[in-house]
Amino acid sequence: MMNTRSVPFILNTGEEMTAPDEWVEAWYRFYSVEFVDRELKRAARWTHNNDKKRKTKKGMKRFIGSWLDSNWERGDNHRMKELT
Repeated sequence: MMNTRSVPFILNTGEEMTAPDEWVEAWYRFYSVEFVDRELKRAARWTHNNDKKRKTKKGMKRFIGSWLDSNWERGDNHRMKELT
């Protein structure tokens, strides 16, 4: 099984990057670990499949943060469902 932190995001330049540990640790404080791990994989897959809409290295943190927020708010997470 691949470590979530090593899941590559494809940038608009075609280069790959992974989410730095400090970003991931911060997201773990705001969301469940399982949710973050699953959504990082989904967001990375999105960057592979949407070459015309890929983000810059500078914009990647905002892209992932917005991805997590929108899916969390939509209720697309197991922890929130367990609490209700």
